[in-house]
Amino acid sequence: MPKKVLILIIAITLLIIGAVIWYFFFMPGAQPSLPQSDSNILPFGAGPQNTNTPNTNGGQGGTIGTSTISGGENTVMSPEQILSLRQISNTPTAGATTFDTKTATFIRYVDRAVGHIYDVDTQTWATIKISNTTIPKIYDTLWVNNGSGLIMRYLDETGSIQNFYTDIKKPTNVATSTNQTPTQLEGVFLPSNINEMATSPKTDRFVYFTNTNTNATGIISNLDGKKRTPIFSSPFTEWLVSWPKEGIVTLTTKPSSNVVGIMYFLNTINGNLNKIIGDVPGLTTLTNSDASKVLYSGNRSNNIELNIYTIEDDSNRLAGLSTLPEKCVWSKKDTDIVYCGVPKVTPSGSYPDLWYQGVVSFNDDLWKIDTKTGTTEIIAHIKDLSETEMDVSKPFLTTKEDFFIFINKKDLTLWSFDLNSLNVR
Repeated sequence: MPKKVLILIIAITLLIIGAVIWYFFFMPGAQPSLPQSDSNILPFGAGPQNTNTPNTNGGQGGTIGTSTISGGENTVMSPEQILSLRQISNTPTAGATTFDTKTATFIRYVDRAVGHIYDVDTQTWATIKISNTTIPKIYDTLWVNNGSGLIMRYLDETGSIQNFYTDIKKPTNVATSTNQTPTQLEGVFLPSNINEMATSPKTDRFVYFTNTNTNATGIISNLDGKKRTPIFSSPFTEWLVSWPKEGIVTLTTKPSSNVVGIMYFLNTINGNLNKIIGDVPGLTTLTNSDASKVLYSGNRSNNIELNIYTIEDDSNRLAGLSTLPEKCVWSKKDTDIVYCGVPKVTPSGSYPDLWYQGVVSFNDDLWKIDTKTGTTEIIAHIKDLSETEMDVSKPFLTTKEDFFIFINKKDLTLWSFDLNSLNVR
C-alpha cells in the first residue's frame, strides 16, 4: 500500500475517533442521562444553594442515656426515605397549620408577600388556593378554630402593626377539586398595639399583651376581640407568651445572651404567678401540652445549652443536644417526646441573639428526644434528602403526628417530613 494512502487512512481514522469522543463527552447536552428509575426520585428541585453558612467551630454536646443514629451521611437512601421530605411552598410563608377532614389531612399556609391562603392534601400533595384576598407584608399568623380561621399580623403603609381576624369560608369540594374559586376574606380588626399573642389549646380564644411606657397588661379575648378579661399586669414590659394548657399561660422574659431570664406559669383563673425557671442567661422555653415538662435553653460559654425541666420532681438535666426550643415541637400523643431541628455545628457566639437577628444561619438535622428515657435519635439528615441545607423554624406536628412541618428560616419556604417513613428503615 502506498505510504501516502496509509497516512490518509490513519488521519481519517483519528478524525472519526476524535469526533466520537467530542460528541459523547463534550457536546453540550449530550451527556448520558440518569436511568428513568432514578430521574424522578426527588419531588422537588435541588433548591437554592446555601449562601449564608457561618464559619463554625463548635459541635454537639454529649448525650443523656443512649443515642441512636438512623441513616448517615454516606447512607444510600431508598425512594421512600427521599420522598419523606417534601417542599410544600416555593415562596416565603407567613405561617402554617394543619386540619383533618373525614378523608385526609391538610396543611394550610399563607403566602407571606400577598396573604393568599393555600391548602395542601397530604395524600395527593395537590395544592388548592382557597383565598385570593391580597394583604401584603404579612409577617406572622395565629391559627384559630382548628385552622378554619386566623389572625394575620402585617405592616400597614405607615409601618404600624395591624392585627386582622378572619374566618375562612370553605370552598366547595375542597377535598376533591383543585379548580376552586378562591374566597374573599372578611373579618374584624383587633387592637393595633398588641406586642405578643398566643392562642388557647382549643384555639377558640387568645391571650395578648399590650404595653404602655410603664406597664404591660395581659388580656384574654374572644377571637373577635369583643370580650376581654385582664389577667396580668407588670411594670416589666418585655415578655414572650404561650398557652400550652387550659388554665396555664407561660410568661418568659424576652431573651438576650447577656440578660438573665425568668419563666413563670400564670394561672388564668386566679392570676397567680409561679416561678418555674430562673437565672438563665439567654433563656428561651417550650412547655409540653400537659405542662409537666419544659424544654429550655440558655447561653453557656457562648454556646447553646439545651435542658429538660420536670415540674413534678423539680428536676433538671441536660438534653445532650445543642439547639433552641424555637426549633422544637412537643408530641401531644406522648408528652415525653419532642422533635427538634438541631444544628450540625454551632459557632461560638451570643445566643439566641445571633439567630434571632439572622447573623447566624444553622444547617440542621432532625432529631427525636425521649425525655423520659433520656435517649436521643437522629431521624433525618436534611442535606441528604433535599440536596440543600435548612434552618428549621416554627415547627409543628399534624394532628395525627405523622408529619413534622417546618419553615426553612433561610428562605421562609414550607417543608414537611413524613414521620411514618421512619418505619421503612
